[in-house]
Amino acid sequence: MAISFEPFEMSSADKAGTPPHLSIWVEGCTTPLEAYAFLKPDSPNKIICWLNVGDVRSISCKIDQKVYHNLLDVLWINISDLRAGAQGHSGITGLDQNLKLLRKDLRFKLAELANKNADDRSRIHTI
Repeated sequence: MAISFEPFEMSSADKAGTPPHLSIWVEGCTTPLEAYAFLKPDSPNKIICWLNVGDVRSISCKIDQKVYHNLLDVLWINISDLRAGAQGHSGITGLDQNLKLLRKDLRFKLAELANKNADDRSRIHTI
């Protein structure tokens, strides 16, 4: 199963966060089931994929002959929650670019990375 760009859209809560970020979870700190407990039941973003932080930070995009570098970052995002797995909450920042084409291209690039890193397709899951 290939991952599309849609799961890399920030939720309303993510957009309102400080800083705005796409919520992600650190594999060594949070299990998939723990991470799912933080999502709304109807969330379209329930996927498991593996992204290398360095790869995320090195994504570049070309829009209208202009190349954009260093737009994304990965940060620990502390949340005030005592549930299991909360300590693994992190975020990809920079997906809130003003140019719609740029936002969409960044999400496509994240999906490409997720698919590239899935050396075993059984490692990509949705619930």
